[in-house]
Amino acid sequence: MNDKQKRLNEVYAHLKKHFGIHNQTDFADAIERSRSVISSALNGNEDNLTDKLFKHICSVYEGVFN
Repeated sequence: MNDKQKRLNEVYAHLKKHFGIHNQTDFADAIERSRSVISSALNGNEDNLTDKLFKHICSVYEGVFN
């Protein structure tokens, strides 16, 4: 597991625990991305583990990567 994948999985677990995210579909809907992109990123696909994705998550969940 690379660093970006690890961090995304940590953030996903945090959102599930504290923000009412129940599954990848909820997460995808909340950040306006497809479930397949989220699934792929959580599984380590470098094509979807982009800085743009991380910046967008930060814009929706301010401070979540701090």
